[in-house]
Amino acid sequence: MPDTSLASERNASGLNGVGFHKVMYTTEICTQPDKSKIQNAITSFPSGHTTAAFAGFGFLFLWLNAKLKVWADHKPAFWKLCLTFAPLLAAVLIAGSLTIDAAHNWYDIVGGGVIGSIMAFASYRSTYAAVWDWRFNHLPLQEKEAFRYGLDGDLDYAAQTLSRSAGWGGKRVRLPDTPDDGDETPRQTSSGQQIESLDAARRKRRAPVGDEAV
Repeated sequence: MPDTSLASERNASGLNGVGFHKVMYTTEICTQPDKSKIQNAITSFPSGHTTAAFAGFGFLFLWLNAKLKVWADHKPAFWKLCLTFAPLLAAVLIAGSLTIDAAHNWYDIVGGGVIGSIMAFASYRSTYAAVWDWRFNHLPLQEKEAFRYGLDGDLDYAAQTLSRSAGWGGKRVRLPDTPDDGDETPRQTSSGQQIESLDAARRKRRAPVGDEAV
């Protein structure tokens, strides 16, 4: 605790009480003999624990959302939604515990949460093809190969997910490079036709949903 008697009057040496409205003081008024503890107390912004929690658990939240397809083209199971939000709950609890034990000021925690969240989004986007676009956010980027965001007809982007609902999680499907048996001339198909063929192949793997089930 500060020694308030040293702060009652202005110090003529200029070491204490010379800041804004004469309310800023140096660490000389503190009675704590351990200088390292004082240094740790005055450098509490931002909260390192909060920054690490929101960066790590924030990344895990985005990863689970992409791999479980919580916000995609179908209604997910409730347990997937709960599991996806669990990392954010853990980050909030860690941040909240730092206010209960008075280890940080509230603005230290808010600042750490903002910094950690920004780093989580930046790290995820630099690793995967999208953050919120459910069609591509589960696919990792390659270092020396550009990612094709439009379905060019030769890849099924439903692969590489943990979810197996609505046709997700299947193996990659490639369109045939050779003509069908009995057809002596190669078929020339447009990119749109290739996409329709690929979509039809995917629909064969998935159970009927929505109006398709009627």
